Amino acid sequence: MGKQTKILFRCDGGPQIGLGHVIRNCALAQMLRGEFDCRFYIRNPSKALWKYVEDAGFPVMELPETDFETEAKDWAEQLDGNEILVLDGYSFNTRYQQLLKTKGNKLVCIDDIHAYHFVADVVINHAGGLTVQDYSLEPLTRAYLGTAYALLRPSFLQPNGNTAREDAILVSMGGADPKNDTMAVLELLRRKGIAKKCFVVTGSAYLHRDALETYIRKHRLDAEVLQNLDEAAMAALMRKCRYAVCPPSTVSYEYLSLRGELYLRQIADNQKDIYRFFTGEKLAFPLEDIFVEDAETLTQSALQQERFFDGKSPRRLLKLFRQLDTEQRLTLRRVTAADSDTIFEWANEPAVRQHSLNQNAIQPEEHAAWFNNKIIAPDARMYILELEGKPVGQIRFDIDILRSQAAIGYSVDAAFRGRGLGTAVTRLGIAALQAARPDIREIKAVVKNTNLPSMQVFEQLNFLKSDEETIQGQPCHVYLLKLNARP
Repeated sequence: MGKQTKILFRCDGGPQIGLGHVIRNCALAQMLRGEFDCRFYIRNPSKALWKYVEDAGFPVMELPETDFETEAKDWAEQLDGNEILVLDGYSFNTRYQQLLKTKGNKLVCIDDIHAYHFVADVVINHAGGLTVQDYSLEPLTRAYLGTAYALLRPSFLQPNGNTAREDAILVSMGGADPKNDTMAVLELLRRKGIAKKCFVVTGSAYLHRDALETYIRKHRLDAEVLQNLDEAAMAALMRKCRYAVCPPSTVSYEYLSLRGELYLRQIADNQKDIYRFFTGEKLAFPLEDIFVEDAETLTQSALQQERFFDGKSPRRLLKLFRQLDTEQRLTLRRVTAADSDTIFEWANEPAVRQHSLNQNAIQPEEHAAWFNNKIIAPDARMYILELEGKPVGQIRFDIDILRSQAAIGYSVDAAFRGRGLGTAVTRLGIAALQAARPDIREIKAVVKNTNLPSMQVFEQLNFLKSDEETIQGQPCHVYLLKLNARP
């Protein structure tokens, strides 16, 4: 096995900001560690937090306290440009991202607030109900949104099945719970006269343990306090409890993935998207509605949980990071006269002809005349994509100067399809065109409606899709991408 690509996770956790960022990044790292070298960079990690990450199998590097712009500059100087960086926090704004990309690293942002412009290669938000239009992104920044990309630890990737549950309530308001919402939940349950057994879970950063236990004794509640449960113990407890009260955060994702009756209490502004989505789709219910008595509503909720949490997020996320890793090893160069035969073979490949508006085979003399004109034409730019020195694809732009528009066409060698190279050659090609021709404001692609792989590439790269139209007698879609747009 060759040297593994490093993935560097930048996130923090503590009594004020909670532990969710670190927990979900550990979950992602666990999905990736078989193929990548995963490491964590954290400011002021407590001993418990340090131990949590190391127990999950990852080394921790402590970062010094400084302003975040200085941190990004200092960190960028230590990078060699081949790492994949993952940022998860509210201080990693546009400027921070720009500074880290100076070495050419691939950059992933895990985000749940969409509060600033993103220049990262990828944005992941596992909240549902959002679209790319909710974000301010660079034209080629890819967004992976929704529960299909749920950041879940291994113990929460298999549903509960038909295991019988106790008539008990799990109360887990996060690892820090700085405002002691745990006690507020118990008070609400007490005032509603709910006398069910409660299992109260707190984390290592919870600072109100004494007050909580005093409250439980005073009101003689049937409540057991459990602190700092490991992953397996937390999953076992979730499988045990028929009900749960949680914030709309990582812990709620974990409970829903195991299928149960969930009630939500929002405790932070960044949870509003998840709260709105979970309650809107009836995956969970507002805490004030505890308990839902309508059987049909509960049945529909269980079906929704099965629909949105399918346990397949690890394979999707691993595929994404494999593609990023491949992109790190790709280079793009201008086409030369020596590439004529290679371009000819690719152009005549059966699948390429099938998806072309003109499906007739190209004759050698026809190709030679076309090729010799294109490599010198000022209104055309052609590039070859190489993987470790081997040609694997091509991309061409035909420029309309009056419209400041470039029509795009690309293809990938048949031996290298299915590896995300269509997306890669398109991203790299457009970036090269932007650098060479900053006057180009729009990219246009014409795609036959049977060419699903290309449609997926352009849609993933934020091209806007037209309604179906007929071009040269073929049903097609036109895709447009605006360049150099800024918020």
